[in-house]
Amino acid sequence: MMLRSVLLAAAVAVPASLSAATTTFLPVADGNTISDDSAMLGVRIDADSVRVGLEESASQGANRAFLEYDLGALPRRARLTDGRITLSNVRADADPVDPIEFGPDIISLSASAYEGDGIVDDDDIMQFGSSFDITGIPVIGSSNGGRGAEALCTVCALTIEDLSVIEGLLAAADRLTVVLQIADPADRRFNFFSFDSIESSTGPGAVLTLDFATIPVPASGITLLSALGAAAAFRRRR
Repeated sequence: MMLRSVLLAAAVAVPASLSAATTTFLPVADGNTISDDSAMLGVRIDADSVRVGLEESASQGANRAFLEYDLGALPRRARLTDGRITLSNVRADADPVDPIEFGPDIISLSASAYEGDGIVDDDDIMQFGSSFDITGIPVIGSSNGGRGAEALCTVCALTIEDLSVIEGLLAAADRLTVVLQIADPADRRFNFFSFDSIESSTGPGAVLTLDFATIPVPASGITLLSALGAAAAFRRRR
């Protein structure tokens, strides 16, 4: 009995080791809302352009970029430790009436996510997911009163500062849609910023990188009991 107690205590006391890894995901679909007076809500999705763009002054919600990913390759027992979305060939522009002066400054972004369906289309306009924090786009402006803003990074990595929303969605689905917006549409210093879409020939689109740790599946109760039984039998033979 003592041997069984000791072995069982040892099995419980030894923690499962974590295995760290990094995986990158290319978007399977992307697009952004644009104004369209003929559409029911005054906006529609453009999912065919070589650029994904965001306008600061867009009305009626025409200020959202949609990025869809298939995260099926991520282990179910993954615990996310870091995440970022890398945008390629980023361009920014300032309002000629109220330009950024001197700088540097930042285009603050807000982000949300919801379960995706494999495509980005007009149905996404009515989707509003759970919000999470993400870093913005650093820009610098000119003092000449003209359209002088430009991104300080051609390839910009946006750090996901709260991974709990992503983890929660992954617990139930493989498809993930991330929505980016300019955080303050009333900030008139910015006209827009844009980046390569998956239709572009010059970049891979918005690449999602997730760092994670996996917890190995512990030995089953049956295996543990078998080992204990074998150890007890060996002890009796001695």
